[in-house]
Amino acid sequence: MKTYLFVIFLAFAFQSSAQFDTAAVSKKASVGEDSLIAIFNRKDWVSYANYMHPSLIKITGGKEKFVTILEQAMKALDGAQFDAFKNGRVLQIIKTNGQYQGVIESFMQMRFSGILMSGSSYDLAFSNDGDSWTFMRIDQKQTPETIKQLIPELSPDLKLPRSQLQQGKTLDEFMKTYQVEYMN
Repeated sequence: MKTYLFVIFLAFAFQSSAQFDTAAVSKKASVGEDSLIAIFNRKDWVSYANYMHPSLIKITGGKEKFVTILEQAMKALDGAQFDAFKNGRVLQIIKTNGQYQGVIESFMQMRFSGILMSGSSYDLAFSNDGDSWTFMRIDQKQTPETIKQLIPELSPDLKLPRSQLQQGKTLDEFMKTYQVEYMN
């Protein structure tokens, strides 16, 4: 009987340890996303590039080229005023092939050419150790297939959300009806 109870105790201990690990890794992914948003708000594009997934940096021609492309894209949005840009929830964290992968939501409210827009966007998050994270924003034009081409190691178990943007609504108004919508 003692052996049976000991085996049950060990099973619960391992299960709660795995749950704690997921919670701790999720928290660190969320902190990484907070840092990414803070760097974006400071417009520190060199530091921002440090948080990007290596595949994204590679296809743009390297870190310096990525920074140049990002600076040009932000100049195109020169008249945009970001009223709010904040971290949301970690929607999913999995461990596959020795790597943590996840999906994190974020929310923003901006004004561009006098038009108020609010919505959600999502980042794919990657870490080999659960501490240091790189990200790739899911673009509205991307499909699961194009994302898989950019990041071949992407787990098929990740559910990929679709970005949402609504005109004429504050972020508070957007959040009243917000629900995650998935591509796949």
